[in-house]
Amino acid sequence: MNIPSHIPAPSKFWLAVEPRAVIESLSVIFNQQHLKDLPQGNGAPVMVLPGLGTTDVTTIPLRKFLKGIGYNPYGWGLGLNRGFKPEYEVKLLKRLRRIYLKYDQPIRLIGWSMGGIYAREIAKIDSRVINQVITMGSPFSGGKTQKTNAATIYRILNGQRIDATHDSRALHLHEAPPVPTTAIYSKTDGVVNWQYCIEYDDVDHIESIEVKGSHLGFGINSMVWMILADRLAQDPDNWHSFDNAKLKQVEHALLV
Repeated sequence: MNIPSHIPAPSKFWLAVEPRAVIESLSVIFNQQHLKDLPQGNGAPVMVLPGLGTTDVTTIPLRKFLKGIGYNPYGWGLGLNRGFKPEYEVKLLKRLRRIYLKYDQPIRLIGWSMGGIYAREIAKIDSRVINQVITMGSPFSGGKTQKTNAATIYRILNGQRIDATHDSRALHLHEAPPVPTTAIYSKTDGVVNWQYCIEYDDVDHIESIEVKGSHLGFGINSMVWMILADRLAQDPDNWHSFDNAKLKQVEHALLV
């Protein structure tokens, strides 16, 4: 495994055009017919974890979509995501274990950006209650010293730099959970460098999938929605990698 280091944050150009997510969301409308033909769920629980500086409000469209294809979606229920904090992790674990007992089956976790870091780490701690992890633009391969365009937001939320608060686990974030894990990334992400959002281990149960779009648009992107429907429908005991050719159906000119 050879994880690249000293990669700069995305260019200021891609950061400046992140608001294009509003336009990208229209791809969902233009691809409605294709999105109606996606694999359906069986009522299984799915939790969606929001990104840094955001709340469950940002994942409402995605959770509505998941409900529409047959899942029972949950927000993380912890308010504003201020970054990776032990107290959040403890509360999240307790909530997930309650949901596990309610449905008597493991939960699928979807994490957006920092939410994906939580999803991976939670699955490492208790894979009994988690049977799948999907991250969207989550920089888990960069370790403690990676450069992102989210550093200012983190400092505003916490009063200190991100590298001053990460614990020793920052050195192990790149290690994949022991459950099927999918990393969704975009090479035009304006917040985190895509090279830190992909898997570098050569393990059968992990994969990385590229989509077109912005960091802020992951939750309202037709390509992402297709991937999620396909991956969530996988049998964890008979898991196989995503067929990228499927994305051609929902790739749209609005997605950059």
